[in-house]
Amino acid sequence: MNARHDPFHHQAERTACSLTSFFVSCLLLPAVLLQVCVSSLLQKPGMDLADTYITFIRQNQDILRDRVNDELYTEKVFEQWYSSSVKLVCVWLTDRMDLQLHVYQLKTLIKIVKTYRDFRLQGVLDVSLNNKSYETVYNRLTVEEATAAVKSGDGLQGISMRDSDQEDD
Repeated sequence: MNARHDPFHHQAERTACSLTSFFVSCLLLPAVLLQVCVSSLLQKPGMDLADTYITFIRQNQDILRDRVNDELYTEKVFEQWYSSSVKLVCVWLTDRMDLQLHVYQLKTLIKIVKTYRDFRLQGVLDVSLNNKSYETVYNRLTVEEATAAVKSGDGLQGISMRDSDQEDD
């Protein structure tokens, strides 16, 4: 399955695009994109983006499990889905290495990345779950979380990468 054409990769790209539009640095974008960016900055962000993406992941996992009878094929699809999604987040964060994430972006990404552990329930092995891209994402979000905590106290309102650590214990 080509990652560029599968619906899971497309949804992950749309989510990353939505997070990108939240950057204040987007004022350098062309006028059409500027209007979208400004309107997203004027709205108070909630966790709708993360919740929508998480619902998308979980519903499609259920659909695949219910409709595809070949267990090996299903596990391979889940492994590729997981790998491409984590890689997309990793690339997105790497492209913004010199920029600190906004609290909204950080909370959204933490929630999404923690949900990736659901792939374990779908048969994706820990070796695949803990790949280099995931480690990079995990480390970046942990550093961003610590920075946000120092700057604003409890700016993440209880959302933390640490919860993922405790789940693995």
